Amino acid sequence: MTGWSYPCDSAYLSLPSDVMPPTQSELELLADDVVYEINHFWNASVFILGQLRGDVEGNLHREAMLIHARCLMDFFLCDPKKDDVVASMYVLEWDPAADGREELAWLENNLVMYINKRVAHITAYRQRCENVGHPVIDILWKMRLVISRFLKMVDLDRWPQFAEVKRGIVGRSSSGP
Repeated sequence: MTGWSYPCDSAYLSLPSDVMPPTQSELELLADDVVYEINHFWNASVFILGQLRGDVEGNLHREAMLIHARCLMDFFLCDPKKDDVVASMYVLEWDPAADGREELAWLENNLVMYINKRVAHITAYRQRCENVGHPVIDILWKMRLVISRFLKMVDLDRWPQFAEVKRGIVGRSSSGP
């Protein structure tokens, strides 16, 4: 059996950490990826709220929601590494402190360790640290507020990819959180 990898992995990993950010044409294509992350977070959230249960299917939705929340948190914090895509690339005036408010600060302080150590990696932390419950509902509500603020700021004439998800989450009104 031979090893398998994407052809660009080795070359990419050898690049310095200050690689150029995505080009405008890449951002056009990557807007669909941002919409994907928002949609999957949102759909898992809807399922969780409607079916708070501890079975395998409920756990899969919780884990999916947490992984998408983790991805979106980095997006909204706007501290890109290498070629990361961040909110300020789509909404130039996006300010993590002002627009993310206390919800984004709470997510940054509480989400990273929880997801990295309890969901995304098998670690001794799972046994060494008391499990005081799942912060899923807190994460869900805080992330929903941040997503809504971002979607209200997106210029749909410039970024039409966000129109449908904005309608589904924010609605037609521009008022709200």
